[in-house]
Amino acid sequence: MPLDIDHIQSVIQQLLGEEGGRQMESFEGYSANDLSWIIYELLGENCPIQLQSCSELPFDDIPLFKMAKSLLQVVSEENDASITLNGFGLLPEEVVHQVIQRALPHELPSNEGNLHEMKWESLHMARLLCEVSGLLHIKTPSIQLSAKGKDLLENDTMLFKELIVSHLNSMNWAYFDDYGDNKIAQKGSGLSLVLLHKFGSEWRPVDFYASHYFKAFPTLKDVELLHFYQTHAEALHNCYSVRTFRSFLHQFGLVEFQQSDTFGAQAFVKVTPLFDEVFKVLPPAV
Repeated sequence: MPLDIDHIQSVIQQLLGEEGGRQMESFEGYSANDLSWIIYELLGENCPIQLQSCSELPFDDIPLFKMAKSLLQVVSEENDASITLNGFGLLPEEVVHQVIQRALPHELPSNEGNLHEMKWESLHMARLLCEVSGLLHIKTPSIQLSAKGKDLLENDTMLFKELIVSHLNSMNWAYFDDYGDNKIAQKGSGLSLVLLHKFGSEWRPVDFYASHYFKAFPTLKDVELLHFYQTHAEALHNCYSVRTFRSFLHQFGLVEFQQSDTFGAQAFVKVTPLFDEVFKVLPPAV
């Protein structure tokens, strides 16, 4: 069914509030039509943000890709391409050891007590991403490599595209932090990509991007958050920063950080060369 652009535009105006027309400047000159695609059909055929071919990417430099591929490889080498999970529904420690040994050999702990899946955020994230991508299936009490996973395991480019599209469109970004089950950062995440394409070549404070984001989506400022000894405004910005930069873009090797050791000091961020190799961001129509 084709998208009802008139309806989508009316929804956007509601999201932006009564002053939506004035707030459109927050979207860096993109029209309501373009915003429809960025918000509702990110990376779709008509969206100003597209994936590049990604055929020549340095896949070994992409942390989450390496972890996901290593996990798929380990599962594929088991009998029936299946691994029995432990009583908590997690990967057994010997499997965690094998995956970390492949993906992050220099970080392999000497203490076997540190081989709990939940102690390796990137591994747990990779596992969940493989599940929502349909590359792994849970068939209690086992996790199995799917036919799709078997096929993509032989094609790094297609595997990478599947992982990043699924992360953008299917993962629950709120799962990986303590800021609550809300859509901060994930809603309209294409806006963050637009801003990084435009401003990300120079070091900028993460608050720069958070401020632009919440100016575009002011209703999200009303989301109730656990504050953790922060003001509500600080919690909002930190939630956005953690989800956009730490849990997404940094995991895919698309940004780098400068972080001060001073308590409370905010991080600075800029894109890596990989960003423009992954995303093609078309400028607004004149």
